[in-house]
Amino acid sequence: MKRFTELIASLDNTTSSSVKTLLLSEYFISEVEELDKLWAIALFTGKRPPRTINTTLLRTWCAEQADIPLWLFEQNYHIVGDLAETIALIVTGNHQSIDKALYLWINEIQGLKTSTEEENRMTGTSSWLVTVVSVRIVPSSGFERDGVLSTILPHIVSRSPG
Repeated sequence: MKRFTELIASLDNTTSSSVKTLLLSEYFISEVEELDKLWAIALFTGKRPPRTINTTLLRTWCAEQADIPLWLFEQNYHIVGDLAETIALIVTGNHQSIDKALYLWINEIQGLKTSTEEENRMTGTSSWLVTVVSVRIVPSSGFERDGVLSTILPHIVSRSPG
């Protein structure tokens, strides 16, 4: 997932179509897991997996992790406007980054559908939430709305080996 988050950060730092094309081309010809490439395509084109944890719970857990009152989290969320970004900005500290393949994270998160709320809390606050914070990015942060990506991605993928 580290390579994917680096790609997102790089894409976020440019408005140049040619630079975005180059970054995406490099990602898709790199030695990233094939399933990661498939998930990258899905995420960039808005084909996210269904939500597995209620956003109210996510906001509550984040406020608890940050040791702030929920109302303060909600005020920040209102200003930032994106839950993933708000979580990444608020939950800070010396968290250990867990470098796991993107598809493994998605599988783990999808597996939360069948877990209890308490199991989800333990997984969310000890694992994937920490990783989201450590890399300061969440794949569902709106890149599917980038018209450039939706235009150039099919051409890049069709030219990629494999």
